[in-house]
Amino acid sequence: MNLFASCIITIFSSVVQAASLNHAGNMPPKYIEAVVSGQAIAGVLSSVAAIISSAVTSDQATSAMCFFIIASVISLFVTFAYYILLKNEYFNTFQLNPYANDATSGVQNDEFEESQNKGWCWFIQNLWSELFAVFLTPFITLALFPGLVAQIRSSSNNEVWAEQYFISVITFLVFNIFDYVGRLITNFEAVRNYSMYFIWKSRTGIGALFYSLIRIIFLFMFPLCNVDGKSESIPTYFPEDWQYTLWMIFFAATHGYLTSMVFILVPEKLKNQKLSNSDISNGNYILFMVYSIGLVAGSGAAFGVKYIVTQSL
Repeated sequence: MNLFASCIITIFSSVVQAASLNHAGNMPPKYIEAVVSGQAIAGVLSSVAAIISSAVTSDQATSAMCFFIIASVISLFVTFAYYILLKNEYFNTFQLNPYANDATSGVQNDEFEESQNKGWCWFIQNLWSELFAVFLTPFITLALFPGLVAQIRSSSNNEVWAEQYFISVITFLVFNIFDYVGRLITNFEAVRNYSMYFIWKSRTGIGALFYSLIRIIFLFMFPLCNVDGKSESIPTYFPEDWQYTLWMIFFAATHGYLTSMVFILVPEKLKNQKLSNSDISNGNYILFMVYSIGLVAGSGAAFGVKYIVTQSL
């Protein structure tokens, strides 16, 4: 029953995310960042709620009921907010004309092609680096989080911290906070315009792919932390809590930054090629589809990674 409920929730969640990102893709970059940052904020709130729950009660039934009530209230609020959004004139302007913000740049709407009907091959050929990056980023993340990293234990002698709070705070709360920070950074104008001078080509498809590939290093670093029950053939080079925390900060921040940056880059790239509204929407859907495939593939790879490190599932 739990697995069935999880599948249903995941399906509807994917539908909502796809629709949200498609709407945001027609808006200026700051609104795309707002949508992807909202996902990270949800993670922060759930992590804080889990910590409070573990501190207040050990009764799982009570905790489950509290989470259910909170989730229901938030869902009702989001539904009401979405209804208001559909009535917003500014929002509807961009949904009908994604180039509305280009009016100040001297570009006239009649310069854009009304119909392209681009196929999948065209999008793959022109967005291959962004699509690879948006696949690889969640793949690496979910291959390790939370499957393997949830097995990492504290080296502290404080039993309350080690047994009750370490995983909730360091593994989940720290990850979600810095995932949000990474996404938030892309909203700053200075970072969006000049990040390539500080972080090599981070605001290009090739740059995003390059840094996504670098994140493969985390597949080798986290197994070297204090993983519970790992194979004796794997040494422990990072046994201290602060060492694991630093790796988690970099892991989370790069995930948030690259995810947000790619979702900002692709709509901008499509608009710069003067595509129609329908083609921009199709490009956004393809981007989210590849992102979803990365999530699924990473979740599946998590079993293999955990088995290789701990010799158990």
